[in-house]
Amino acid sequence: MVTHLRPYQRLALYHLRRSLEAGAWRQYIDLPTGTGKSTIAASFGALRLKQTQGRVLGLVHRQDLAL
Repeated sequence: MVTHLRPYQRLALYHLRRSLEAGAWRQYIDLPTGTGKSTIAASFGALRLKQTQGRVLGLVHRQDLAL
């Protein structure tokens, strides 16, 4: 499945990659509701897995998001 990212989502991915290249292990995305944070995280995870064959862990607050 191909996901077309919006310009601000591509910009967020760009900054996530730059931070990772600079040595940041922990990443944080802060965007308003409905702007595609999950899409950005999934795209970043797919890119990360392709580069390193490693793992990606996504955490959510269960009372707010998972219920």
